[in-house]
Amino acid sequence: MSPTATAARPKQKTTAASTPVPGYAGKLLRVNLTTGKIWTQPWAEHMRDYLGGVGLGAKILYEEVGPKVHWDHPDNRLILATGPLAGLPVWGTGGLSVITRGAQTDGATSTQANGFFGAALKYSGYDAIVVQGQAKALSYLYINDDTVEIRSAAHLKGKDTWETQEALEKEHGLSGHRLSVYSIGPAGENLVRFAAIQGDYGHVASKNGCGAVMGKKKLKAVCIVRGTKSLRPHDPRGLVQAADDIAHDLKTDPASSTLYRFGTLPGVSNLYKLGVLPIKNYTTNLTTVDMTTWEPAKLRAGFDHRGHQCNACGMHHCHIQVIGKGPKAGELVDEPEYEGWSGAGWQIGLTDKEAITWLNTRLDRACLDVNEFGWVCGWVMECMEKGYLTEKQ
Repeated sequence: MSPTATAARPKQKTTAASTPVPGYAGKLLRVNLTTGKIWTQPWAEHMRDYLGGVGLGAKILYEEVGPKVHWDHPDNRLILATGPLAGLPVWGTGGLSVITRGAQTDGATSTQANGFFGAALKYSGYDAIVVQGQAKALSYLYINDDTVEIRSAAHLKGKDTWETQEALEKEHGLSGHRLSVYSIGPAGENLVRFAAIQGDYGHVASKNGCGAVMGKKKLKAVCIVRGTKSLRPHDPRGLVQAADDIAHDLKTDPASSTLYRFGTLPGVSNLYKLGVLPIKNYTTNLTTVDMTTWEPAKLRAGFDHRGHQCNACGMHHCHIQVIGKGPKAGELVDEPEYEGWSGAGWQIGLTDKEAITWLNTRLDRACLDVNEFGWVCGWVMECMEKGYLTEKQ
């Protein structure tokens, strides 16, 4: 046993259920990058005790990663997990949870991302992927139903996440909803402590350096073909009715309808009105900028928008857009969430909408957590302004 490792905690006995648990695929996909071993584990009997992808991942992490197994140790686990609704016809259920011991704090963490990956994983017959070990060379994981392979990612080295997805789509002859890819960019490969994991052109699992964990394991990407297996909910008719009720409420309720139409965009103007928008690293809560131009509808007016909805979701908070003016006019970018407008903009004193949108996309593609980028850059800029740091330092 290595000096940094420790014995795993006692595990609860795992037995396969006699009949599948409704909503679950009923097994885990396990991958050891050190040995190259790939296997499946039945996991159904007590799934309801650990609800959702986070609950499932937290249980695995607690049992298998001891307190002396740090984020960069091969025995750390990188868990990509789904919940019981993933892949079913309910809004917001195409995402996944990433659970690991994170690089930023070296503590247990979970972070979520949307898109199509969660649904694709369930359709392939797995509730979660549990990755351990460390590959000898940069690799990616390919999943196509029962075919699971660790493949060389030498040709993907240094590529950002959009370039990686484009390359894998071309390599496998699939695109759109038929192939979901979550990958790391240069930040993850270089083990930046706040590196993220990004997938499906703009969906980011960003917290606590999960991208650095993936980079340390030399895992460039997880590429999954939309599977062919079916899911069985407990009450199909009841599920459809509940999903319809949720969709109706999201569209008509005064508070949630704003989220339905604009996602988190109202956060900028709302937080400014409350005096808590992080302007220039919180050195002020005032600006000479006309904040009426930052209302959600006006914020979108300067861009050519294209829908970018997640699996089985009717929300309109994810957009691919084209910059309409300025030096980056014509470039394809992903519309920032509130965190993007803040971290790539107000926090560092940038208020040009086109510039923020471009920078936010570059950070996403490189796999840098836009929030942490903003805090680090804002802090450095304030320190330089006050003479605590010099340009040479």
